[in-house]
Amino acid sequence: MKPLVCDALWTTQPSKTERRLMWLPFIGWAFAAALVQARFRPMVRSIEQQLRERPDTSELWGSEPRRRELSSAVRTLIEEEFGWPNDHFIPDDPFGIACWGHEDGLDAVSAVTRIKKEFGFHQPDSEWERLWFHGTLGEFVDHIIDNDHNA
Repeated sequence: MKPLVCDALWTTQPSKTERRLMWLPFIGWAFAAALVQARFRPMVRSIEQQLRERPDTSELWGSEPRRRELSSAVRTLIEEEFGWPNDHFIPDDPFGIACWGHEDGLDAVSAVTRIKKEFGFHQPDSEWERLWFHGTLGEFVDHIIDNDHNA
């Protein structure tokens, strides 16, 4: 099974109109937000379609009980917090795509808060950033497991 793909997520830039509207308080912000959503909508739909086409992925997370348990909890959290249609994520899925706050911008804040609370997992901002741009969901689950062992 291939990892999720959304190349445009890493390259899309705000339009000139979006950038101008961001400087106009209230009304401009609302119109800029609508333009951002319109720009992101095709990318969101593409990711949603990829997830819908996948069967259940639980078996792809290995045979170790702790990893399977954690991956299930993390996949459910990501589905709920980021509004994806299901939790059919695989270990090789890019962390930044799975954890893309495309709904209201607070998705990621809420997810990190839940991760800290539910898994007792804390890491520096630099590690979150590295995971976002270069990490996978499998790496993230393994970090949580390592954190458990070191606690």
